[in-house]
Amino acid sequence: MKKKRMMLAAMLAAVLPLVAATEVVDGITWTYIVSGGEAVVGGSYGSQAVSASTTGAITIPSTLGGYPVTSIGYYAFYGCSGPM
Repeated sequence: MKKKRMMLAAMLAAVLPLVAATEVVDGITWTYIVSGGEAVVGGSYGSQAVSASTTGAITIPSTLGGYPVTSIGYYAFYGCSGPM
């Protein structure tokens, strides 16, 4: 029975959509998703990591929601401008 529950949980995790979460770090609201126990900033399609109106230098946090930040989504900084 335990093995069947574990298999069901794995199958559900594979088909359920990823949900974006937010967390404020140093006054900046970050949007991220958790995938495989790791945080992806701006991870869902078209989801920005920070608001385009954010000003000044930013540092990507090493963790969000207790998960290590391991990657940056394709559109994470879409609409943002400034020196790269």
